[in-house]
Amino acid sequence: MMFGKNTDIVKLTANWIPGNSLGAEIGVWRARSSQVLLTKAKHLHMIDPWDISVYENTTDWLNMGYEGILKRYSEIVGSNNPADFQNFYDKLYESICKEFAELPVTIHRMKSSEWFAAYTGEKLDWIYIDGDHSYEGVMADLIASLNVVKENGIIFLDDFSKQNHMHPGVRAAIIDFCTERKLKYARLYDNQCIIELGAI
Repeated sequence: MMFGKNTDIVKLTANWIPGNSLGAEIGVWRARSSQVLLTKAKHLHMIDPWDISVYENTTDWLNMGYEGILKRYSEIVGSNNPADFQNFYDKLYESICKEFAELPVTIHRMKSSEWFAAYTGEKLDWIYIDGDHSYEGVMADLIASLNVVKENGIIFLDDFSKQNHMHPGVRAAIIDFCTERKLKYARLYDNQCIIELGAI
């Protein structure tokens, strides 16, 4: 869930996503980034639970808490009632299914942990992570990505800004993950991160 647009995704896709590649996106929201990623991907796995309950115990947004998140995004939903949020999510999911019905995607309405555990398809060329922004959530997605991305593939992440005022767990998890595995990471544009698994 987010305000505004991820303007970096256009540059990232144009310059870093291989053509005719197989990828996955963790955290779809309104699927605007998905549209851009599909300009390069031959097939895209779109993973998102579209479920307000995933925020019940979140430590993201500087421990804003569940009620704080409901209040923050009530402007989008028009209410801070969890039932209204879930109704919003259900309608959003239905609209995305219709919008992408004829495109080369597989839409998975589930948590990323569930998708990682169930995925048995071809190894991915890349994965774009923009889901649970807590330290624990980002770290779990990064570790699980190693099982589904090719050895020389790429992991991209959103919200890796210089300061990470609202999402400090993103930066901390990336640094710890790469340090422990002797992997290189770099910031791209304003808020993106790239981890090239095959880089020496």
